[in-house]
Amino acid sequence: MSGFEIAGIVFGVLPLFIEAGKAYSDNVTYLRKATSRRLRDEELEEFYQEFYWETLVLRKALEQIVCGLPGLSEKRKQDILMSQDIESWTQTSDVEQSLKDFFASPGDYLAFQKIMEKVLSLFAQLVKNKTVHVSKAERSNAQMCRTLERFQKACLQGSAESSFTERFRFWKKEKDRNTCLHNLDKWNKRMTIMVDAACRAAEKRPHTTVQSEGPSSHLRILSRRLFNTLQKCWSCNCKDRHEARFCLASCIHSTKDLAHGVYFDFLVADPRCQTQWKWREGHVMIKTCNAPR
Repeated sequence: MSGFEIAGIVFGVLPLFIEAGKAYSDNVTYLRKATSRRLRDEELEEFYQEFYWETLVLRKALEQIVCGLPGLSEKRKQDILMSQDIESWTQTSDVEQSLKDFFASPGDYLAFQKIMEKVLSLFAQLVKNKTVHVSKAERSNAQMCRTLERFQKACLQGSAESSFTERFRFWKKEKDRNTCLHNLDKWNKRMTIMVDAACRAAEKRPHTTVQSEGPSSHLRILSRRLFNTLQKCWSCNCKDRHEARFCLASCIHSTKDLAHGVYFDFLVADPRCQTQWKWREGHVMIKTCNAPR
């Protein structure tokens, strides 16, 4: 075997020895760190704090989006926020259309979808890591805050137990964990930039009419009672029976208007009328005692 062939073999296997040496060195480091419970607890607490912060940043961005969605009632927006559903809330038909209107251009809406998809993927990677003891439910900032508080309390009481094997696995995942947190921070910042730009653009656009939830059950009961009251007054000798119709659609107003009262229209038929004006229109207004005159 010539010298060139020997040199080729040496250079060929040299990267394998380097990788093996690096892996051995890393394992020695992990073993050394795994002997200290305190180091692991401090690192895990730091991770919890970072994870909580990222869930909070995402939550604030989503609140900005939901509060700015055009065409949705305040009740619908509150339902979305209270559900704390960060995965499927964008997939309902009414929200999907509102999001398209909120981001104005198809390109911005597509960018939001891609960013949201990436953020959820990073959260899923962190949750999948069993060494940090974070469940899927704790992607909510409120849940993550409680997890952090429980862990801090356990550390103070000395009850945050972990085995040597568990700590070794925890340190082996350190690089992947930190990389994932770094990427999550980067994509959350991009989400914030997108949302801030969309909010500024939305302020310059004319406001759209909020979709109505429909008349309340109390108003329907009131209209039925009014109908029954009017019906009692129809004890006449007319051959044709009188009719009454109520237009509850006219009572829809904003929440601010409802603080002062509501109103609706009704129609009463006069069968004796020979002209085209057979129907007589009425207007019912209900106000609170302290409503402005």
